[in-house]
Amino acid sequence: MTTPLTRTVRPPLSEGDDLPRIYCFANAETGDWIPCLAIAEDGAPLASHICSRAGWGPHDLGITTDLQHERYLAHYPGGFTLEWVPDPRPGNHAAFDAAMSRNRTLGEAMRAVTGPAPAVLAGPGPVRFQCDVGHCRFDFGHCDTCNNTVE
Repeated sequence: MTTPLTRTVRPPLSEGDDLPRIYCFANAETGDWIPCLAIAEDGAPLASHICSRAGWGPHDLGITTDLQHERYLAHYPGGFTLEWVPDPRPGNHAAFDAAMSRNRTLGEAMRAVTGPAPAVLAGPGPVRFQCDVGHCRFDFGHCDTCNNTVE
């Protein structure tokens, strides 16, 4: 088992090691132009980026850089810990699985208010989460890939 890549970000004067986690992962297994995503431990989708290769995910989602940190601090102003999830398939990371379950619950709650989304078209390759126009994405939130809001 590999040790996950993590980075803790604290604004000035934050204290304590019990900061919420943001899970970052590649949403495809192989190939070029991979959607990489960040989801808060509470299930909120926070960021996405299409990376030329999955190996750029930690860079583009702010684990090894400061990219996306403004978005993350807007959600967790007291600080957060970023974690790269190398294998996001269900059953490989219990805390990540719990965050994805919370994301599905958020999506179901939103659909209960707004009604069902249009039919979802599956994209090529193994797809785990999709926006309503077929891009790999969270069940609920804003899809940066197509600039569409999934409701």
